[in-house]
Amino acid sequence: SAKSGHLRYGADPSNATAHAPAASASRGGDHPEAAQFLAPAPCARAGCQATTKARCARGYCRSCCLRVVRLRRHLAKLISGQEGESDARQGKQGRRKRGQRPHYTLRETLLGLGASLPDAGDCDGDLIAAGKAILAAEDPDCPVHRERTTTEPSARKRQRMPDDVAKGTEEPVGRGVAYVCKCRVLLTGAGADEQLAGYSRHRGVWQRQGNQGLAQELEKEMGRIATRNLGRDDRCISDWGREARFPFLDELVVRFLAGLPLELIADLSQPPGIGDKAILRRAARQAGLSRSSSLVKRAIQFGSQIAKLSNVASFGAVSKGRGDVEFRRQAQA
Repeated sequence: SAKSGHLRYGADPSNATAHAPAASASRGGDHPEAAQFLAPAPCARAGCQATTKARCARGYCRSCCLRVVRLRRHLAKLISGQEGESDARQGKQGRRKRGQRPHYTLRETLLGLGASLPDAGDCDGDLIAAGKAILAAEDPDCPVHRERTTTEPSARKRQRMPDDVAKGTEEPVGRGVAYVCKCRVLLTGAGADEQLAGYSRHRGVWQRQGNQGLAQELEKEMGRIATRNLGRDDRCISDWGREARFPFLDELVVRFLAGLPLELIADLSQPPGIGDKAILRRAARQAGLSRSSSLVKRAIQFGSQIAKLSNVASFGAVSKGRGDVEFRRQAQA
């Protein structure tokens, strides 16, 4: 079957050549109008010097396009009276908090949308009539520029989340806003360490047996990755209703790395964070990830102290933990 020959189900990477996908042609490279269509154009909004994308329905840059969307939404609130009529008449700005968007009056909103207002047209009737005319006009829905939104997890999903995740992490690693990812397919980095000598045990093998012994160890790693890692990862990810994809185990990637000399893949004479997975770190630097390309590998069970806490809770000490112990789920009282 097709599944039996896939790396996810334990196929041999050296024999994974039958179903290799053909290289796809460059998109739009031979089309006579491709260069003209993809050429950057200036923003159509007056006074803006930025460039726009060819597919923008308004012909604006991202900043101007999203500003029009916000102004139209604000205009609808002003006309319907949700923003207060006194502010619309008197033009009071009020003191706003840090990071809060300014409160535009009705006249300022109309001018921001490009409406031509005479100096004498300051009465509410003229302004409201001009605003209704703008809202009545058809506004194209831009397929390119979208506002970024954060989705909060529902109460049902919060019940499945640990308390520290549901409340937001205390570590200064992000915005601290807990949310549930809507992506159904996740990309994992499985297979990178097995092929590029990323584990600390690979350095010990290289010190004892040299490049020849390291090459044999990497072959063993790829031979047992299906039963040692992929099954476990697939069960963990599937438990949350997600699917996993493994870019480093793609047949073309495996075949390409297998054909490279070991000296190009890793140079374990260099310290950790430099020599291990050297080819991947070099590619990361070329992609602009200079800081990430020099980080030393640290497994999540050790970096997050999960292994330490688990061993202390189960065995009484860190050094007494063993991997062959069978854990049984205790029945709740």
